[in-house]
Amino acid sequence: MPDAEPGPAPAVEDRATLAVWAMRARARAMFEAARAQQERPVRRLLVAPGVRRGWSRAVVALLRHTTLLDAPEHLLAAAWLALLDAVAAETDLLLAARMATPEELVARTAEITHLDEERARALVVMVAEEPLAALAAGLSHEGWVAWHADEGGEPATFLHRALEAGGLAVPLARWVLTADDELDEVPV
Repeated sequence: MPDAEPGPAPAVEDRATLAVWAMRARARAMFEAARAQQERPVRRLLVAPGVRRGWSRAVVALLRHTTLLDAPEHLLAAAWLALLDAVAAETDLLLAARMATPEELVARTAEITHLDEERARALVVMVAEEPLAALAAGLSHEGWVAWHADEGGEPATFLHRALEAGGLAVPLARWVLTADDELDEVPV
């Protein structure tokens, strides 16, 4: 749904974090627009868990050295959000593996992020409400960034090309675009 309302803004008071959050929200909207263009209904309606959030994180990560995010405060805000995402993914994994209790995870989150106990608890609860979603987002993010590392080139060009796959998960998007490239090279 490209026309859907964006989610609530994060509980922050600085403009840099809000700017990075807005970039992530716009990236998700672009991803949804690409998915809406899919001809096959199954590709429009089904989306892998975490792929939207992973995409938005990858967009910010790949554009961090461009004029969009080159201000120190934007880089710091992007790093802060990436830290929260990493802690959320680890929390998700530890919960799923039953390697830590929620209380232990609240303490761990507060220690790593220096969030107060209330905000650390909110992060752990958010992760627990959607099992494996934070972990899936992390894996999706890593997939997009690894694909760019394999292909190289200008990040914006890569992101535009990746969207041509229509908002599919990383392995499917790579396959679709590779198949299209191979078909273009076949003499007629």
